[in-house]
Amino acid sequence: MLRLALLVASIRRRLPADVIWAELRYSVAGWNEDGVSVVGDFRWAMGTLRRQFPHLPVLLVGHSMGGRVATCGSDEEGLCGVLGLAPWLPAEDSVQPLAGSEFRIVHGENDREVPVASTEFFLSAARAAGVVVIRTLVPGGEHSMLRRIRTWNAVVVREIQFSLARL
Repeated sequence: MLRLALLVASIRRRLPADVIWAELRYSVAGWNEDGVSVVGDFRWAMGTLRRQFPHLPVLLVGHSMGGRVATCGSDEEGLCGVLGLAPWLPAEDSVQPLAGSEFRIVHGENDREVPVASTEFFLSAARAAGVVVIRTLVPGGEHSMLRRIRTWNAVVVREIQFSLARL
């Protein structure tokens, strides 16, 4: 996706050169019923990263369905945080993987694909489970993250820098 490539390029220019990047490409398109395929892809990727870099902390950043996958996999060892970009967070998903952690979200105010209000039940349940939820809204932002692109880039970089600074 071109937008994510532009975002990653913007982030890489602003963060330390020693940050290791990994991009997950799912083996199937879409969530497909219970999501076992895409979550399985995520678990495989985390296992690979853990074998290659066993002592490095991992920050998960996921857009839309990738945000959902990141929350489902946030119980992995060695994570320093989860950042959801316009994350798809259905009310029926368990917040348990996030328990005791911090969950940062960046969402466009005008997102019609995954409206801000559609995440409210999940976020309320997460807060009730002890998750610290920090949400930033991008004024005029939409799901594609193209409108207000500079604002999206700046907010995402700030959130990543915050997570990395806590290490």
